[in-house]
Amino acid sequence: MLPDSRLRSGWLAMVATLALSAAAHADCGGGCDSSIAGTPADEFVAARMGLFREWVVQVPLDSTRGGIEHVVVNDGLVVAQTGDGGLHAFKAGGAKAGSGPADGAALWSQRLPADAGPSTSPGIGPRLVTATRGFDLFALDRDTGAVRWQRRLEALPEAGAVEIGDWVYAPLGGRGMARLTFDPFQPTAESVADRPAAAAKEPRAGSGRRKQAEPRRPTAESLRPRTFDGGGIASRTPLPLGNGVVWSTADGILVALVPTELGWERPEFDLNTPAVDAPLTRDRSVFAATRAGDLARVDLVDDQGPKLRLGWHTVLDARPDAGPFLSGDTLVVSLGDDGLAAFAADTGLPRWRAAVAGRVLAVAGDRVWIIDRTQRLAGIDLATGAIRERLCLAGFSVPVANAGADRLVLASADGLLVSLAPRRPIPPPAAPPAAAPPAVPPDAPPAEGDGPKT
Repeated sequence: MLPDSRLRSGWLAMVATLALSAAAHADCGGGCDSSIAGTPADEFVAARMGLFREWVVQVPLDSTRGGIEHVVVNDGLVVAQTGDGGLHAFKAGGAKAGSGPADGAALWSQRLPADAGPSTSPGIGPRLVTATRGFDLFALDRDTGAVRWQRRLEALPEAGAVEIGDWVYAPLGGRGMARLTFDPFQPTAESVADRPAAAAKEPRAGSGRRKQAEPRRPTAESLRPRTFDGGGIASRTPLPLGNGVVWSTADGILVALVPTELGWERPEFDLNTPAVDAPLTRDRSVFAATRAGDLARVDLVDDQGPKLRLGWHTVLDARPDAGPFLSGDTLVVSLGDDGLAAFAADTGLPRWRAAVAGRVLAVAGDRVWIIDRTQRLAGIDLATGAIRERLCLAGFSVPVANAGADRLVLASADGLLVSLAPRRPIPPPAAPPAAAPPAVPPDAPPAEGDGPKT
């Protein structure tokens, strides 16, 4: 006969085991468990969702000074910014197997002064990770996390700075768009206008000849920091567009900077009303949803110089509150309480409507993943709009919107990150069909060189 204390201990252990087992298969009911069992981070649950768990990591942070502030996913990298001033980089999926560290590996951590002021979302570029604290812009080496340079901005940035091309752009609200070279330690290139003019030689008496002025030639561009007119209040992070850059203003103006042979052109396009969310770009096209209920594609074209021109325009039947998201040939827009709507990216024609409302996180595999109004994770079929999954998020309550990678990344306030990858990758966008050659009338004379060969 066991003593009463040992009986009670054994009974409590058995009850706890049964409770954990039940939690792993429950649908959360009225509340969520703090364990990852039964959540998307559970390998078995992820498999039923058509995903697999790539990695789970704990971000190092001082919880007394705040938790996760921002998580950014782009170009094979995940960067988490924490309230204690930390920046932590992890390798994201998508790279070839066996190349460098494993997916989810911690690459570096860097501490920035947390008391310098508010932060903006970090930017991930091909060589730099950029972050702001107050008026200070920090450029960190993407591979090592070392601070390569730091600059004081003339105004508080309205959104995150980012490296595009050979430049770092920082939106300064009504003060315009600041531009700095990605490497300020390069020698400064000066244009001919910046150089001291040489004394002109007088023509020789009696020669009767004057030297012809040489035609204007392109000159090297100065690498000094410069602030461009924002076209309004530059309030969002700029995006790459072709070989240039584009941003949207608080008034709904799309402003582009495009390099040409003789300098930079600055075309604009008026959306008439502000965009509800940051536009997105693909190649030479910009996709934007506006507060007036418009969805539009604007293309960068070359018509005696770069211009922004309307590709197509669709009137939505409800006011959007987020988006768009782009995957393959499908655009997805959130219409608030009216659900989601999908459109063809090349024509703007509608594809489906879904009644479920929520915040879009990502498009991974053949699903659109959202946090619905009940704070659950819902998977929407990308082809039909049907609801395929709905499950508990548990502690993964920090939304991580990811429009730049085919991954669903979830975060908890205390720094737990999980990356879920699709088992079935999204097919690439279909190439436009080649134009058929014009028909030749049977009585048309042969073109030069088309005659019979002897």
